[in-house]
Amino acid sequence: MVSEKIFESKISYILYPFSFLYEILVKLRLALYKKGFLSQNILPGFVVSVGNLSVGGTGKTPLVIKIAEWAKQKGYRVGIISRGYRGNYKDMLLVSDGKELKSTVFNSGDEPYLMARRLREVAICVSKNRAKAGRFISRRYGIDFFILDDGFQHLKLKRDLDIVLLSKRDILNKRVLPSGPLREPLSHLKRADICITTDKIEKKDILENLENLVPEKRLFFATYITKKAVFPKKGEVALDFLRGKRVMAFAGISRPERFKATLEKLGAEVIFFKRFPDHHWFSKKDLAEIFSLKKRLRAELVLTTEKDWVRLVDKNKDIGYIEVENSSEKEDRFFAIIEDADAHKKNTGQSNQLDR
Repeated sequence: MVSEKIFESKISYILYPFSFLYEILVKLRLALYKKGFLSQNILPGFVVSVGNLSVGGTGKTPLVIKIAEWAKQKGYRVGIISRGYRGNYKDMLLVSDGKELKSTVFNSGDEPYLMARRLREVAICVSKNRAKAGRFISRRYGIDFFILDDGFQHLKLKRDLDIVLLSKRDILNKRVLPSGPLREPLSHLKRADICITTDKIEKKDILENLENLVPEKRLFFATYITKKAVFPKKGEVALDFLRGKRVMAFAGISRPERFKATLEKLGAEVIFFKRFPDHHWFSKKDLAEIFSLKKRLRAELVLTTEKDWVRLVDKNKDIGYIEVENSSEKEDRFFAIIEDADAHKKNTGQSNQLDR
């Protein structure tokens, strides 16, 4: 994983010529798909992709969970397909059959495992060949609504709706890899059907930077709501339980400072906060050091994110996690766009992706 600090450093300007070359290659790849020189796989159902333009986290997992729960309530047979980043599997792995977990977090990767813990009646499968994973769960479970996790750049699979999450950094930095955080230029937002910003940024600033790229009616503003705190030995606790507590916290996510700010907003006294690399696997040695420090600092609680918690080698340790969910403004309009895209496909037999 690329260190995000490099994008704000002087080195980023030295790397700018390489970004120019990278952008040419990205645009060439897209053109080859648009012209049909590279073919796309098609799944037997509606395919919605949830992705982003940049490296690092923008909160895709909570949104995938929310869409899956909505689709399930609407009567769809829902399946999630993912590449299972850093999962220790070979070809393809069924993470959940919708009834129970079929994999460990170490085999599936943290995000598919977290989704499988949260969701019921949703099949989840990981493979670098996501079309293969989709066909597998379609045959076995009759899936007719596929959610492609982190799929905006996965052009090999045809989708019917593209949702892109944007951070403030993406909108203002605007540089592609390796001098900037973007995996493809901001202009490629024209391919997206829905854009969601996940940072606090003035609406006028967003509209100015995304002018002619995203129609305002397809632009949404999302926040992440803290739902509850969970401890292995206590179970779920009210968030007020954290107020005034001396807390030691750690996180191995893309932007760990967000988690620290969340705890402080909940009233916890964060006496020590440790940052780990994104997607870090927490070993017995890591946990021993954490609890040694807890004792020395006389912390009352140890807390981490849910995504980090699933990567603990020992989940019986007294380490709590915070569960969050995605909350977007005008959710009725958001889901209406998805329904309209599904109706369009059923009526015409085709999607309109890659036409833009």
